[in-house]
Amino acid sequence: MKSKRLRHPRTPLIAIAIASIVVVSVALIWAQNYSGTQTTGVKAAIVDQLSLTSSNPAFVEAATKYLREAGYSVDYFPGQDVTVEFFRNLPSQGYRFLVLRVEAAADSSGAAAALFTSEPYSAEKYPQEQLSGQLGRVWYDPEGGAPYFGVSQEFVKQSMKGRFPNSLILMMDGKGIFFTLMGTAFVERGARTIVGWSDTVDWSFTELGYYSDYVAARFLQHLLGKKQTLNESITETMAEVGPDPLYESKLVYYPLDSEFILMSAVEAPFSSSMRFQSAGLSLARRQLS
Repeated sequence: MKSKRLRHPRTPLIAIAIASIVVVSVALIWAQNYSGTQTTGVKAAIVDQLSLTSSNPAFVEAATKYLREAGYSVDYFPGQDVTVEFFRNLPSQGYRFLVLRVEAAADSSGAAAALFTSEPYSAEKYPQEQLSGQLGRVWYDPEGGAPYFGVSQEFVKQSMKGRFPNSLILMMDGKGIFFTLMGTAFVERGARTIVGWSDTVDWSFTELGYYSDYVAARFLQHLLGKKQTLNESITETMAEVGPDPLYESKLVYYPLDSEFILMSAVEAPFSSSMRFQSAGLSLARRQLS
């Protein structure tokens, strides 16, 4: 007597598979259209070198929220990731909005500026860049301690790879002439607009947190959340918060024809009415060896 092999009907299985595909497709469409954040493929990055010395997760959370709600996909880089090679390759990564929460320095002569890395200094590394003044030594503690590599404006001009894709770069630390030197170098490397400080900013912790973080979060809220122009965002932020209480620094931007730029990745990234502002920039000091 031959044994009989049980056969499971295929029709119900096919029906279940089709139903599953439909459910997943509907779920994906719903998530895309009703999640509250439209993704556009436009990228932003928060480079948080200061997380090593002045950590502020609340600022990172707020900045990420404003950027994502404006349509950007956001990458976060903590302090330990911020090396010489990280900066070398940064322009080629395609970020249209960069938040540089990075320690800055400028020498007393006004000839050099630097962004801090988390990479310990070594006289043996990057000999060509060191000899040509593209890299130097920087210290967190002016009284001493271990030095780290600092990336100068000449490194931005000569050794970075690729070009920034018409990016807006928010530089959150300020050291006087640093803004002019580094801002100009970033624009030469392809950035559209640089936002930073007219002079030194104080990183003492207050009841509002770090002053620069507080101002930057308000600025991002105006620029991205309220979809105001660059000039409107800076003007209203400064009116609400006031200048740095110790150094009287204010947010400034370069070049001056950036006044009417909008930064929503969903609606009108980098749109401008092509009008010009006649205001000037005031700058000053700090140290790099």
